[in-house]
Amino acid sequence: MKRSLPTKTVVFRLSSIGDIVLSSPLLRVMRASAGPKARIDFVVKKEYADLVKFSHHLSVVHEF
Repeated sequence: MKRSLPTKTVVFRLSSIGDIVLSSPLLRVMRASAGPKARIDFVVKKEYADLVKFSHHLSVVHEF
């Protein structure tokens, strides 16, 4: 039985550059599982937003 993710997901990773960068594989898997129409948001501190801002796996990046 294949399980899919919810159609709306929020990932919180406010700081720690290494953890933000290492979340990329998670985002890729989430997008592949949830599909192109799912909304995947990422919440991050403003100074780290450029690390994820251009990820095509995300719908919206919220700067905190």
